[in-house]
Amino acid sequence: MTTLVHLCTEDADALARLHADAYDDPWSARAFDEALRAPSGFGVGLREGRDILAFVLVQIASDTADILQIATHPHHQRRGFARALLTALEADLISRGVTRLTLDVASDNIAARGFYEAAGFARDGLRPRYYVAGRETAVDAILMSKVI
Repeated sequence: MTTLVHLCTEDADALARLHADAYDDPWSARAFDEALRAPSGFGVGLREGRDILAFVLVQIASDTADILQIATHPHHQRRGFARALLTALEADLISRGVTRLTLDVASDNIAARGFYEAAGFARDGLRPRYYVAGRETAVDAILMSKVI
């Protein structure tokens, strides 16, 4: 059975493993631990038993939350997990007084861009050649946001 959970520092190792399975340039367990220890750090995940199948991690500043990381384990993609997490995250953020959600996405990540657009995010700007790791050529970051 899949359960929605609030993430904590004890989840850092599991988050790092999932992130490494999903991305070419993963965060370390230490990076997840530090993000979750920060007073502004917050995240939700979908857990099945001891495994985290998907998660989203944000940093809150005043009335805005920035998505730092979002990932679904490759074996569990295209099952609606990311959308369910985003919906739960938005409800939680609203209860915390957050009114705007922001993110950046690599311009070559067509699937993620489509997901964010379908979730109501709009393009706000561009960071030229922002994503470098794991690529032969740097790729632009598209800045997106939505009012929640």
